[in-house]
Amino acid sequence: MEKEILWKMLAEIFEVDLDGITEHTLLEDELWADELDLQELEFMLDEEFSIQLPSPNWKERLETLTAGDLLTMVQEALQKQGRAEKMSSSESNEN
Repeated sequence: MEKEILWKMLAEIFEVDLDGITEHTLLEDELWADELDLQELEFMLDEEFSIQLPSPNWKERLETLTAGDLLTMVQEALQKQGRAEKMSSSESNEN
């Protein structure tokens, strides 16, 4: 569930097809991310999940940061809040 939502956010921010985003997609080299894009992403993550990414220096890693790295950070932040299991189990109940 988190992956789907995050990929939709990235597609919206960077105006790319959802199918073009994989866990290996580099934010800077492939999506042309810059500091303003990351601020928008932070805002969207806060709105959607009510989280802040756990690594305070994640923006400094922009050159090597992938969509998969972001997904891991989102999942870690949700686990820290104890919400990942709840989201996963509610997703399973929907199927």
